[in-house]
Order: sequence, then C-alpha cells, then structure tokens
Amino acid sequence: MPPSVKVVVIVEDTQSIGLSLAVAIESIPGVKPLLVQNPRAALRLFTSPDSQIAAIVTDLHLPFLDGFELIR
Repeated sequence: MPPSVKVVVIVEDTQSIGLSLAVAIESIPGVKPLLVQNPRAALRLFTSPDSQIAAIVTDLHLPFLDGFELIR
C-alpha cells in the first residue's frame, strides 16, 4: 500500500454497521477502511510490526473486550 494511503481500522461486531462505516470512510480520498469484527483480531493488527494504522473507529460494546479497553 502506498505510504500516502491512510488505513482506518473499524472494529464493529455488527456487520451492517461495519459495512456502512466502511462505505462512508471509503469515500474519503486517501483513506482505506479495514473492517475487523472482533477486538482480538484488532489487537493482532495493532501489535503487528508492519502496522500502518492511522486511526481506529470502534464499537464500545464488543464481545470479550469493550471498546475502551481496546483503545487502552
């Protein structure tokens, strides 16, 4: 992915909401949404050494780990 493209991770366990957010974010030039449906998968992305995440949009009520804990 070119360095000028910013990745925004969407952490949302309700598929319809996640897809709606992805479509909205995708309309922003230079931004690529990446939809993840559970916080454990998101944590793996965040801790990856080659992660190029610019921002996170998260549901606050997630299974296993709430959005506040995920952000911490």
